[in-house]
Amino acid sequence: MSSWTFYDFLAHVMRQPQPVAKQTRLTPDGGNVATLLHWIFSEQSEVFSEVEEHLKAAIPEVEKLLSPLTEDGKTYVAWREKGIPGRIPAWNMSEGSVRLVATLLALLVPEPPPLVAFENPDTHLHSHQMEYLAEILKAGSRHSQVIITTHSPYLLDHVPPESVLIVWKENGETKVKPVASIRGIRKALKELGLGELYYAGHLGAVP
Repeated sequence: MSSWTFYDFLAHVMRQPQPVAKQTRLTPDGGNVATLLHWIFSEQSEVFSEVEEHLKAAIPEVEKLLSPLTEDGKTYVAWREKGIPGRIPAWNMSEGSVRLVATLLALLVPEPPPLVAFENPDTHLHSHQMEYLAEILKAGSRHSQVIITTHSPYLLDHVPPESVLIVWKENGETKVKPVASIRGIRKALKELGLGELYYAGHLGAVP
């Protein structure tokens, strides 16, 4: 249990240049994302290629993922984008883009934790990127148990109902209900997506 990792990313930290060092796992706030990416770039080429391919699928404008160095011996996350000269550094990326790179690294490192949890990994992502985020989470689940929290109906549309728990408060107590146990859910899913059912209040947990 001591190796379980709970991620809650801080974009302003992840955007900064970071020291070059051998670090094999992402810190809970994502603060070493550039350091970890550079280690993967230098010593784990197959993993780097997998991260890059997932990133390009989610953000088609990305042409190449980069891990450049600064003059004072630090590194930072960057990429080349189609139709734009030069590289785009992390501090010029959207928060959703930086968080997506961190999510990929957290899940696809050579020896990930046996259990990883993410606080709202969909934050600041475009609704059309939810399908790719779901695929990234599924890829990570090959090696780790992956738990996430979300309020996004768009992400729920790409997650099997067997994997979803509805969580709410009632009289000061936290309640948990598996979506698959809701009466009539299979029939309802033939007409509406899981996200639509959640948004309409049919799954409960309405604030």
